[in-house]
Amino acid sequence: MTMLAVGSTKRATRTFRTWLDALQADGRLDVVERTVDLRFKLAAIAKRLDGRAVLFTSVAGHTMPVVCGIVSTRAMIADACGCAERDLAHRFAAAVAEPVPATPVAREDAPCKARVVLDGIDLTAMLPLPVHHEHDAGQYVTAGLFIVRDPVTRKQNVCIHRLQATGPNRFGALILPRHTHHLQAAAERRGEPLECAIVIGADPATLLASQASTAFGVDELEVAGALRGAPLPVVRCETVDIDTMAVARPRTGPPFAAPGEGAR
Repeated sequence: MTMLAVGSTKRATRTFRTWLDALQADGRLDVVERTVDLRFKLAAIAKRLDGRAVLFTSVAGHTMPVVCGIVSTRAMIADACGCAERDLAHRFAAAVAEPVPATPVAREDAPCKARVVLDGIDLTAMLPLPVHHEHDAGQYVTAGLFIVRDPVTRKQNVCIHRLQATGPNRFGALILPRHTHHLQAAAERRGEPLECAIVIGADPATLLASQASTAFGVDELEVAGALRGAPLPVVRCETVDIDTMAVARPRTGPPFAAPGEGAR
């Protein structure tokens, strides 16, 4: 069975931005304009609105907005993958069985390279990282894609680890004994660090692909390509030997609701 034989032929959502546009267009995105605190308040509102996507446009101490709940229901995931909810499991299984190799693009053609590249890093100053619960040890990135590469096969592994900011330029992560742990242990035996990239703001299909339980050596970005129905454009990182999503060019015009349009 191939991916294209399963369910709808509707095109999967290609970018994080276009998915937010789609959620807003059909009334599944709530926009919170009042300033919210990262400590408990943001998470409490997101919990209250569980099952819907929420865009916080004003976060205390930061100019960067925060989005929660973009794939908080099975129906959302299916819609983002361009299929009916009843076909989602079959489509996902077909994508795992028949991955589509990614397509490298030149640096100048990768919109992600147009962003600011910083040398001095202060994670909690740069990123609006919420504290979700009173018993949390600190601020976390909860849905960042963690990408590492096998230097022998050149295949990458993509997963999600809950990353705690433990210093200005340091994250801590619990690495369970699966594929990332295998590559980390191999790097330690060679006396080398394991290079990684962390992607915040991935499209829904790539988020889903990162959760595939595959054989060691299957690149989840290739699973994402199969879910999307086209190769995933990737570009080499600046300082590590990792390929990450180049990101399709965003449309012009306002990306989200203007103030007052559907705001809470």
